[in-house]
Amino acid sequence: MSRKDHEFCCQISFQTGSIERLLRVIRVRGFVIKQLMLETEEHCYSLKLTISGRRSPDNLAWQLKKLVDVRQIKYQ
Repeated sequence: MSRKDHEFCCQISFQTGSIERLLRVIRVRGFVIKQLMLETEEHCYSLKLTISGRRSPDNLAWQLKKLVDVRQIKYQ
């Protein structure tokens, strides 16, 4: 099975360690980050990620939504 690229847009709380927690879940679930853009908004971080992996992005989105710091996840 080949790797596929997926684009994720995330909004997470502006808290210490929130970015590290999000990136750890992505890595542990077997995805590789190919591109990352991070912007700081008023009370949150806004991330745009291009990730690559063999697993379903649906499962990754579900796992990311379980993180307390995650406010919103969109992907394609």
